[in-house]
Amino acid sequence: MRSGLVAHGVATAGVAATLLAFFLLAPVSPGAGSSFLSTSSVTLTTSGLELHLSLNATSIASGQSVSVTVWVYNPSDSEADVPSSGKWAIQGMDVGPCGSLNFPMGFEIMRGNLTLDQVKNGESLQLYSPGIYSCPMMLSSIQSYVFSPSSNDATVMGSCTPSACFSENMSASMTFSGEYGLLGFRSFAPGLYTLVGGDEWGGLTLLHFAVTS
Repeated sequence: MRSGLVAHGVATAGVAATLLAFFLLAPVSPGAGSSFLSTSSVTLTTSGLELHLSLNATSIASGQSVSVTVWVYNPSDSEADVPSSGKWAIQGMDVGPCGSLNFPMGFEIMRGNLTLDQVKNGESLQLYSPGIYSCPMMLSSIQSYVFSPSSNDATVMGSCTPSACFSENMSASMTFSGEYGLLGFRSFAPGLYTLVGGDEWGGLTLLHFAVTS
């Protein structure tokens, strides 16, 4: 059982060649479900569900934004009743400044062209402004997610039992143009970045993007 959380374009040929060199020097591990030149990735997790991750671009100029979407999908043509696990491969993954809310998935952005093994010990960027947020209600406990066939729509079972708590599309999107530090907000600095998607059954999938000056 998982305890509920509380309020908590286009590169030039020269740049493309440089990015390719970086990629060859630090390739993504086979099976990571990721490609440096891809805007989407997917991995089948131990839950039997698919963890999907997408980006709107693989290269942006500093000051521009990158849009991220993460979702969990039931590939079976039958309903899937999946017990909550809480076995995140990376703790603290979120879908916004309030954490992962009642979703079983989240994401992080890390600096560098990291592999699947490296992200487990990587340092996540501070994507949200420090402060107090008005967060939606989060369940005190979640027992399971009942996914509709061939869908990312799920009914959440938990502290509302014996009734279902609610049904929701298990997908979340956010847009970012930089990070927060001691001096406040700053646009993403030129370089390579790794987007990490994860779910509470230990699934991980990666995508990469570049920021040019």
